[in-house]
Amino acid sequence: MAGASLSAREREEVRVGIEAHESLSLIIRRVDRAPSTITREVTRNGGRRHYCAVKAQQRSERLRACATQCVLSQ
Repeated sequence: MAGASLSAREREEVRVGIEAHESLSLIIRRVDRAPSTITREVTRNGGRRHYCAVKAQQRSERLRACATQCVLSQ
């Protein structure tokens, strides 16, 4: 799945792990993604204190839509 965005389900797994005070290492193993992917995901979306899977998914969809529009307009 290299290069693929996290799914809503994976983001929810990250949220559950964070709320359960699990280490990022444990969350990474459970989601089966590269450490950098999960670390960036959490950092970009509020860190451990403010991570919200729904908002992270909405942001991802919004950014993906903008990127698609930019490519199509060229």
